[in-house]
Amino acid sequence: MENYRYFLLFIFYLMIGSIWYNLTIVAIWDHHIYRDNKSELSFLFITNCSLSAMLIGFNCWNWYLAMSGITTVEFMKKFHLRNDNIYDFSYNTIADNLFVIFGTHKLLRVLSPSMRALPLSGLEFSF
Repeated sequence: MENYRYFLLFIFYLMIGSIWYNLTIVAIWDHHIYRDNKSELSFLFITNCSLSAMLIGFNCWNWYLAMSGITTVEFMKKFHLRNDNIYDFSYNTIADNLFVIFGTHKLLRVLSPSMRALPLSGLEFSF
């Protein structure tokens, strides 16, 4: 539970970095450096575009799970097996589900990978 915040931020910043890398390659398309190394940079651009697409999908999936307050296993049980989950500890609002993961409601603090205590220890499930 305590490392989920860092995982979400890691894949989010990895996606941002990958998109930024694509933009820098696009920015030098008319430059002589790109024309001199066209095959290498084209390969990097195509590879990074596919990586960016996968990271966008992976981010959407994990942030959806975080905002829903469920895990992948709980999602599979709930929507594919149609079983009632007796261990449903999710909250009714997105803000509350994200508060449990990040320990704050402020966007700047959510995007900061700082060390701070979570509101819950994992032994209790209400705040």
